[in-house]
Amino acid sequence: MKINVLLLLSLIMNQQVAISQSLIATDVVDKSIAYHDPEGLWNTFTGTLHLAEEREEGDRYTKFSIDNSNGKWVFERDQTKHGMLLDSCFTVSGEAECERIETIRNYYLYLWGLPMKLKDKGTPIFQGQN
Repeated sequence: MKINVLLLLSLIMNQQVAISQSLIATDVVDKSIAYHDPEGLWNTFTGTLHLAEEREEGDRYTKFSIDNSNGKWVFERDQTKHGMLLDSCFTVSGEAECERIETIRNYYLYLWGLPMKLKDKGTPIFQGQN
């Protein structure tokens, strides 16, 4: 009986720790968003990022355009231009698989949109250890 009570207390304590850690993680994300996007503009953000990469075979220039107000994202490099509008891929020039376009888009939106992207549906903020 003494072992069962200790086991029960241990399980309750572990659950309490997991709940408090989860709340702390959520609070950290909320405070970070309040700092980085105090006016809540990420959902309507429109902008362009120009990347210049120095490489042995020559410099590479890439342009990314984002318009969160309508869910449009465009990638341009050399003779290639493709993007996404909401969940649909499109290609203006060049070749790219939709899966690749989506991967690139998700990577850069996550990179630019942290910490706001952590509020996206299905994004795990806390994953407890078993």
